[in-house]
Amino acid sequence: MLFKLLFATATAIFMLVIALVGFQTPVGLLIKYGISALPFGDKAIHFGLMMTLSYLFYHALNQRRVNILGHELLFSSLLLTICITLEECSQLFISSRNFEMMDLVCNYAGIYFGTLLPKLINLKHMTYADHFRGEALPVQAIQPFARPMFHESGNGRHTFRRLVRHHGRR
Repeated sequence: MLFKLLFATATAIFMLVIALVGFQTPVGLLIKYGISALPFGDKAIHFGLMMTLSYLFYHALNQRRVNILGHELLFSSLLLTICITLEECSQLFISSRNFEMMDLVCNYAGIYFGTLLPKLINLKHMTYADHFRGEALPVQAIQPFARPMFHESGNGRHTFRRLVRHHGRR
């Protein structure tokens, strides 16, 4: 719920800034000239805004995935990429705005890193042993004809702990 609220707020601010700059209001011109005064300020804004929107959109859509031509893609990244590409290409037809390929590249990089951000945050809290424990294959996958390791009547948690101690991974 929090991410949906944050995403809605970030989207509203994004649309407001685009409208203010696009209609060349006094506040929009102040924003535009303030950003252009910084070296690579425009590119940093594109990257940072897309990274933030991508991160929030990733959580707002609950990491939903879609299968396109056999490739599993994040729906949030796909939708954001399409919208941003259309928005940047629309600048070709608006005389007061200019299309720059580097803006599009910074947008794509922001979307990519915004999608990786949740994974990087989780990896920061994961220990070395946790990483390998999560990557380990169960014995049944290695030996498909082995007898079952867990009893139906037993508590799986205690059985698993005994199994881990038995193999010396604890």
